[in-house]
Amino acid sequence: MSSSTPATTGRLTSKIALITGGTRGFGASIVSTFVAHGARCLVMDLLATDGFYDPYTVSPPPSDVSTSTAVDRSAYALKADITSRESWERALSTCQEIFGSHPTIVVNNAGWTYSNKPTLEVKEDEFEKVFSVNVKSVFLSVDVILPRVLEESKGEDVSWINVSNNASKGAVSTATKALAVEYAPRKIRFNCVCPVAGNTPLLAEASDIANACLFLADPRSEFITGIDLPVDGGRCV
Repeated sequence: MSSSTPATTGRLTSKIALITGGTRGFGASIVSTFVAHGARCLVMDLLATDGFYDPYTVSPPPSDVSTSTAVDRSAYALKADITSRESWERALSTCQEIFGSHPTIVVNNAGWTYSNKPTLEVKEDEFEKVFSVNVKSVFLSVDVILPRVLEESKGEDVSWINVSNNASKGAVSTATKALAVEYAPRKIRFNCVCPVAGNTPLLAEASDIANACLFLADPRSEFITGIDLPVDGGRCV
């Protein structure tokens, strides 16, 4: 369920965002929403083709935001394996090269899971892939990008947002809280967005997840860190 309340453009002006899994689904909506609010986005995705693209052709921009400003060179796609340190290092160097700085927002949106089945039917390689894609990728984002942020940051608000939506990302939620406490003195925030898992009376749309990420990425949320933000239409009530 999406709302159409008026929004102010430019909530992410001058921000650089790195978003994983941004070519479809939740990720595509996050990219178009961030660009509409003034951010420049680097998108890491295994299905991507390297180069600038118009994110509005993949996911429509928010209807409540003026998108009259050209989006040329606002979104860059990078074919990348988020379980690979080399891919993260390439993403960081590409971000520096095309946008002139390191990311000030990181959204770990990409995820993978096997089809629903009894636990005893889960194969070891399936289990390992889930944790590699959903957990190791978050570790790599921190291990590769955070040192550059700490080295070059001039005190601006920096935000990590981890989209957590299955059992493996329970590990991400716990790690997010620990990172939030550790790096709060450096104004680096870590939060989780938790989408609905399954049908509810209110069904989540991609834009609902994007709006939650926008809220947490907005520097005006600078006192919010270490939370799990449910976007579930009241499922947990």
